Amino acid sequence: MFKIWNKYIHPLSSADYELIKKAILSRKYETTVETTERTISDRLGPAFGTIDLLFEPVDEMGVVFLFAKHHREIGFPFIVKLRSRFPDAIAIDMKGEKKLIELEFRSSGFNHDPKGCDYIVCWVDDLDEELKEKMPQLMKEGLRGCQVEAIKNLERSFSLSRPRALIQMASGAGKTFAAVTFAYRLVKFPGANASYS
Repeated sequence: MFKIWNKYIHPLSSADYELIKKAILSRKYETTVETTERTISDRLGPAFGTIDLLFEPVDEMGVVFLFAKHHREIGFPFIVKLRSRFPDAIAIDMKGEKKLIELEFRSSGFNHDPKGCDYIVCWVDDLDEELKEKMPQLMKEGLRGCQVEAIKNLERSFSLSRPRALIQMASGAGKTFAAVTFAYRLVKFPGANASYS
């Protein structure tokens, strides 16, 4: 039981939850705009079952809602602004510093320069799988083990939208060749994001 604005709020019972779900599925609350675009029931995610959100987000607006609701829990005590352009949010972190945050439903939907924001908050982290699908397996012939490891780590770093990386190896171990091989793979294979190279 929670008390908000002198009103007692309690978690939904399973009966209440089913009643609300049935009403949504019956399309009772749809407007003509929603009917002409896509219906609410067509856009429902799996059951989430919290007091704040009955169904998991299915688009960026759901992520914006969850961020606005739970920003304190993830280290941002204050939101300065939510907006409809990149980056989506300006917030203050625990150190009192202003941070720019991009909110995406899928991490693969991030198509901005990562230098323009400090954090990317996503509901579905599918970027690593997307990069794996677009990048063929690394041919290890002619590469040393440390070079293979460096290239794989660079690809992983980029797939997580962390384009700044450091290859640290002994002199003569092949840092330049590893970096050139990585850059070639980004440029050569279709669909791989070469904008960070």
